Amino acid sequence: MTQLGLLKAARAAGVSWAVSEDKACTAAGIRALLYPIPISKQKPLMTMNIYTLNIVQERHGEKALRAGLYSLAKAQGSGIPGFINSRAIKNC
Repeated sequence: MTQLGLLKAARAAGVSWAVSEDKACTAAGIRALLYPIPISKQKPLMTMNIYTLNIVQERHGEKALRAGLYSLAKAQGSGIPGFINSRAIKNC
């Protein structure tokens, strides 16, 4: 199962990590995609980097993830599709 599929299933089941990850993304205005979309067709503030979101949340908690995603959403360049990538999430 892919990370995208795992997130979709976990959201449907109401698993706590998926719910808190979803809340953090929603609060920041970021949409965690549940299916792959090429960057050329993505809109700003979309990400497919579910695994990286999971890592940051596990290491630092939901509040830190939320704050980091919020700062990314407000950063210069966030209007470019693909800006919310793995490197940006890890470094937020």
